[in-house]
Amino acid sequence: MNIKNILKNTTAYLLNLFLTPAGFYFLKDVQLFWIYGPLSILYGTIISILAFIFFYFFSGIVSLVLLVVFIVFWNVLLFYFTWKSTKRVKPIGKRVFPRAFWFIPCMFLLIFISRMLITLIVGNQFAALKFTPFKVMTPNLMLGDYVFFTGIYDKDQIRRGDIITYKKDPNEAFGKEYVMRVIGLPGEKIAVRNENAHYGYVEKIFIDEMPVKQAFLQEVFDADQDASGQNAKYLYEENLSHIKYNILESEDYFNSNFMYVDIKLKEDEYYVMVDNRDRFSDSRNFGPIRKDQISGKFMFTVLSYKISEETSQECGETGSIICAIRRNLHNFFFEKFRWNYLGFDNR
Repeated sequence: MNIKNILKNTTAYLLNLFLTPAGFYFLKDVQLFWIYGPLSILYGTIISILAFIFFYFFSGIVSLVLLVVFIVFWNVLLFYFTWKSTKRVKPIGKRVFPRAFWFIPCMFLLIFISRMLITLIVGNQFAALKFTPFKVMTPNLMLGDYVFFTGIYDKDQIRRGDIITYKKDPNEAFGKEYVMRVIGLPGEKIAVRNENAHYGYVEKIFIDEMPVKQAFLQEVFDADQDASGQNAKYLYEENLSHIKYNILESEDYFNSNFMYVDIKLKEDEYYVMVDNRDRFSDSRNFGPIRKDQISGKFMFTVLSYKISEETSQECGETGSIICAIRRNLHNFFFEKFRWNYLGFDNR
């Protein structure tokens, strides 16, 4: 194989890897171009549907492994068909595609818009990939995590301890979503008290006058968990009977707004709290949320990077696609990977 063919084949592989099915256009392969064109539109939605199916039957870590296997398999097939295309005899001197100057931009604009619409309408219902730009749910969902939430669940089956997203206005299709943990269920009586501990204060939760079990684990002093790097954090295990998880309390922290919470939930209300208890607002401040405000349920963590709070928020609350791509590339190549958080599923 001469240098010219090597360069041609390499170009086709790279184009199909990053701009499917541009490699088949480059190779003048009409059949594979029109097969992989629609498949590339559905790729993101296929990933979302598979993530949902895998999670339904398996744990978060097994689901993540199976997704990686599928992505590798998909790209191996793409590489194989690109290689087969390079071996095909193409018609010489005959135009098999429209002129590139208008066909390529129109084709990829159509692919991009179609993929976005199908992902938003269908794919995100199964599994929506979200970035965590704040430390609301530390130490369980960390700053810099990419996590899957699903919109397919039974709202009547929301359990205590579930991690959910909710909107202030449920009628806003693209409104801002907040991540919280469900503590109180409809009809229950919830009370929260600030009580003295050996280092300061801790929030004690009572559900129908029964205290939620909390056990002190250790002191945590880590800039990744405390942006100021000055105040120590204290790690507690909270036990909600069927599920145990860790929460963070701060040293010498006292907030009078949290001191006396005593509320009876209505039949469509949930009491939600953050896991990083002393840095963010939750139902202790703004009261319970309604069932119709709940927009998603946590599935599992896909990626986890140890990044700064400034880096996580550089694209704003929504951010542009270009900014998000730049941030993701920076995280992938330059930030520390947190392997122990991959596949966390809150089970």
